[in-house]
Amino acid sequence: MKKNLRTYLCLTASFIVLSGGVSCCTEETVIEVTDISLDKTSIDIARGSTMTLQATVLPDNATDKTIIWDSKNPEIATVTQEGVVDAIAIGTTTVSAQAGGKIAVCRINVIGKPAETVTVTPQELSILKEETSQLNAEIFPADADQKDIEWSTSDSTVAIVSQDGTVSAISVGKCTIYATCGDASGQCSVTVEGIPAESIAVTPEVAEVLLGGSIRLTASVQPDNADYETIQWTTSDESIATVAQDGTVTGKAIGTVTITATTGDISGSSEITVVQPQAKVGDLYYSDGTWSTEPDPQKQIIGVIFYVGQHENDASDYSESGIGKSRCNGYAMALTNATDQYCYWGPENGEDLGCYPIDENGNIVDNYTNGKECDWSGYKYTQIIKEAAQKNGGPAPDQASTYPAIFYTLDYENTVPSPESSSGWFLPAISQTYTLIENSSLLEKAGASLPTDWYYSSSEDSWALDMVLSINMSTMTVRSNWKESKVNLIRPILAF
Repeated sequence: MKKNLRTYLCLTASFIVLSGGVSCCTEETVIEVTDISLDKTSIDIARGSTMTLQATVLPDNATDKTIIWDSKNPEIATVTQEGVVDAIAIGTTTVSAQAGGKIAVCRINVIGKPAETVTVTPQELSILKEETSQLNAEIFPADADQKDIEWSTSDSTVAIVSQDGTVSAISVGKCTIYATCGDASGQCSVTVEGIPAESIAVTPEVAEVLLGGSIRLTASVQPDNADYETIQWTTSDESIATVAQDGTVTGKAIGTVTITATTGDISGSSEITVVQPQAKVGDLYYSDGTWSTEPDPQKQIIGVIFYVGQHENDASDYSESGIGKSRCNGYAMALTNATDQYCYWGPENGEDLGCYPIDENGNIVDNYTNGKECDWSGYKYTQIIKEAAQKNGGPAPDQASTYPAIFYTLDYENTVPSPESSSGWFLPAISQTYTLIENSSLLEKAGASLPTDWYYSSSEDSWALDMVLSINMSTMTVRSNWKESKVNLIRPILAF
């Protein structure tokens, strides 16, 4: 077998013997390179990066395994004699390795320098709905060839982002905004907060609601695009008026309350006054000063309304009473008599108390023949008679001088207390007595009646001032009695 050998004289051994010379010469065998290969035949490498190629020379025992490295285009990539490739510029070239006349080549593709990291600022963002905010993204390294950033959102219903990094808040919530460059990305956590409520206007601001009736209030939150969870409705006094969570106010008792609508720490209010519905003749009058057409089983009936409004011939001033104003809203008769016994009206001493009507010219008006209409000032007369009784140590039930009729009238308060908002019980004037008897059938709705008999009024007889007027329940006849006679009953009334 032929050997690839080359013989050289490389060693001469000489032996010199002083007595004679002897010499010897031997040839060395040289093993040549048969192949060279690289661990990679093609590589992609980022600009600015390095990579080491590994070369293998065959046979392993080749005499000279020296490798010479070379780059076809050093402007794109260079290579050291250790096989280290350095990517210089974007492009394609080849790197070769030679040994013993053999050559191996690797294709070098220099690609752009990638972004390693992307930093988004700010990394956390709190923004109001419908507002915008600018995000910035910084690529590292600064000389990366990848420059294009793609912006995206994790939830476009909460916030969107344009390709210049502008975030637009859409609705309340949280999402993440991403900035991506190649394989690198950064992010910003976004919280979209609701637009805060600045004020609440409740309409109407002032209103009246009928007792037992309802009114619907509305609450307008400003600004119009404010975000809020719910509006909470409350009342300052549930005993006067209640409010449902839809803003419906219901009157429970006469009085005034403040209804408040609240969301968060913002509130608005409305002043609601609960008033009686317009009274009607025949309405039932209750112990709390209210009235209704049909019986309210939750309330105590103490009277029946027999006249609505203050009669034009009522000269009484109700300012100092529970009514609290000069004029009243009407009159109600009691369900029972003040006493079951006849009693004196007052002393028969000829004293003129002034319990009769006076016209605009100061003249006494005939209340005997015109008793139905001209004399409605029972509250005024009751105060006059009460003062007269106090001068005599009354009012008291037995002696005529202590005005027993007024005593029993006022004492009725202990049996059937009148509402604080009323005038209190008083002895009606002749026209009031006449009208209540005319309407006595109205008492049936309350389960009451007016016994057939004669009934006192608080009116003195304008023809004979030491006498008083009374009326017969069955005949509607007006008569004049001596003050000191026991011939009449008493049916109190009150104004409201």
